[in-house]
Amino acid sequence: MAQAAQAIPKCADLIGEHLESRMEDISAAWAAYLRGEEDGPEDTGPIEQYGLSFAYHPGEGSLRGYWCWLISWGGPSEEFRFYGESVHEYHATLDRIEFRYHDWFDGAGQDIPIDSKHGQILAAWFANLAECGSVHHVRAQALEG
Repeated sequence: MAQAAQAIPKCADLIGEHLESRMEDISAAWAAYLRGEEDGPEDTGPIEQYGLSFAYHPGEGSLRGYWCWLISWGGPSEEFRFYGESVHEYHATLDRIEFRYHDWFDGAGQDIPIDSKHGQILAAWFANLAECGSVHHVRAQALEG
């Protein structure tokens, strides 16, 4: 008897659990940072070293530019996108956060309200990067090149 093929889950079906898993890591790392623990949690390390990169992707045409905090790459990949405006060297506005989950030939996004628990943590981390000049620097670098 032939066995029925099982449907492969789509990214839209998996994005919620991946967002929650990333936010557990980020929440723990951010809390350790706020307590002044330089090494961060044992399983994630310091928040400054969490993920793979932080870069700016300029918009093209009608598409809006965004800062991308790339957490993982390959199949699957995960990233947070921060939308806002760079106001000056040590401050930036933030009006939208999106989590993206991608696997081979598929992808999904989920908005994270800035006033939600996850949004407040991510917005605080983004503000910290802005205060250090990183937000302005990576945007200026991307727009130059």
